[in-house]
Amino acid sequence: MRHCQSFTDIRSKTVHSAPSEKTQPHFATHFFIFLSFVLLIISCPSPSPADSQPLIDTSHLHFDHVLNLGMKARPVTVQDNDGYMWFSGHGEGLFRYDGYTLKHYALGTGEQVNGVVYCLEIDRENPDIFWLATGGGLRRFDKSTETFTWYPHDPADPASLGDDAAYTIVQDGVDRDILWIGLANGFDRFNKTTGTCTHYQPDPDNPNTINFAEVW
Repeated sequence: MRHCQSFTDIRSKTVHSAPSEKTQPHFATHFFIFLSFVLLIISCPSPSPADSQPLIDTSHLHFDHVLNLGMKARPVTVQDNDGYMWFSGHGEGLFRYDGYTLKHYALGTGEQVNGVVYCLEIDRENPDIFWLATGGGLRRFDKSTETFTWYPHDPADPASLGDDAAYTIVQDGVDRDILWIGLANGFDRFNKTTGTCTHYQPDPDNPNTINFAEVW
C-alpha cells in the first residue's frame, strides 16, 4: 500500500535554502567599477579637429594682382550672363574684365557730377541692359551697342529724377518695367518705357510720407 506524503514533507522538499552571503551579488562593488569606468572615459581628452587634421604648408601660397582699377574705394561688382565681370566705383566710370583684358567705359563727357557709382544692376528683363545709380543721376548702359543713356535731375521737369544723387536701384518684382531708385531726397518710381519718375519725398507736414531723406 502506497503511503501518502504529508503536506509538511512536500513543502520541505520544494522550499530551497537561501543562498549564502558568498553567492549574493555585491551591488556596491559593481556600481563602484561602473562609476570608475565612466570617470576614466570622461577624464581622457578627446582629439581636437586641429589634432586630427594634417598641418598645411602655406609657405608656397601667393596672390596675383590680376588687375588694378585704380579705384579709391571698394568697387561695385557684377557678373553678366556672358561670364564677364563688370566693375564700377568712385570717379572711374565702368570697366569690363573678360579674364584677360580690362576695358574702360567712360560715363560720358560732361555727364558726371563727381563720377561716383553707388549701384550697378543688370536688368532682369533684358540682361544686355545695365542700370547705374551715380552721383550724377541714373544711367542706362546697353552692352550690345556700348552706349549710355542719361536720366539726370532737371529742376524744370517734375517728371525727371527727384535728385542728382542716386544711391540704389531695385527692379520691381511684379512689373519689371518699373525701377525703384533710392535718392538723397526720398525715392522714385522710374518707368523704363516712358523715362519718367514718380516722387516719394519726405514732407514734415504730412505724416504719411517717409520720415527720412536719404534712401540706400
